[in-house]
Amino acid sequence: MSYKQLIYPNINIGATAGWCLKYVDDTVNAPQRSVNAQIAYNIANTKGWVKADTAFPKNVWFVLFWSINRGPNTGQGHVALAYVNSNGAIQIHDSEVHSGSRGIYTSLAEISNWFANFGFQYLGWSIGVDGVQLIAGKDESNDDNGKKEGDFKMYCIINNGTGLLFFNGQNMTSLTDPDEMKVLNTIYKANTGKDIPIMDWSNRSAPWDARLQRVVNGLKK
Repeated sequence: MSYKQLIYPNINIGATAGWCLKYVDDTVNAPQRSVNAQIAYNIANTKGWVKADTAFPKNVWFVLFWSINRGPNTGQGHVALAYVNSNGAIQIHDSEVHSGSRGIYTSLAEISNWFANFGFQYLGWSIGVDGVQLIAGKDESNDDNGKKEGDFKMYCIINNGTGLLFFNGQNMTSLTDPDEMKVLNTIYKANTGKDIPIMDWSNRSAPWDARLQRVVNGLKK
C-alpha cells in the first residue's frame, strides 16, 4: 500500500537526550501525551495503527516503537520518527539525535546497537502517535463516507492515570482488558469513520474524569 502524509513532523526541533516521546510529540504537537513511549505504543497498537513488521512505507514520515527490557528504564519503551526514500534508504530521528548526542541512524541495527545495554526490542512501525495520525493509505478517504456521528459525539476513552474508562455521554465504566478498548474503537469507527477520542487525564492534580461525571450526574437530576 502507498501512503500519503497527513501531518509533517518538525523533525529539526531541539530535544533532551532520554526524552524520546517528548521529542516525537513535540514534532507533531501531539494533543494527547502519554506518560512514556511504551504506553504510547500500547494506545497506538490498540487503535490498530501499529504493524509489527519492517515493510515500511516510502517517502513519508512515520513512527517506530521499541520496548526496553533491561536497566532502570525497563518498561518505558522508546519511540522515534523515520523516513524511507524511494531507494529504500532509511533515516531515524529521536531525542538522542536532536540533542546532539549522535548522528542520524541509518538502520534498525544501528539504533539497536546504540541502545544495546537497554535490552532493546523492536515492536513495529505506526501511522501515528499520541492522538496524531501522520499518514494514511492513499485509498482511504478523509471524509466520513456518509456516516454520521449522531449519538457517538460524546463517546471517548479516558486515561485517568490509574486505568482506562469508557464514557458514552451519560455514564463511565472501567475497561479491564485491552481488547475492550479495541472493540469499542472498532464499533465507533464503523459508525463514524473516525477513531474514538482518547482523553489523557492522567494528571491526578486535576481529576477531570470525576468532574465530568459530576456534570453528567447533575444533568440527570
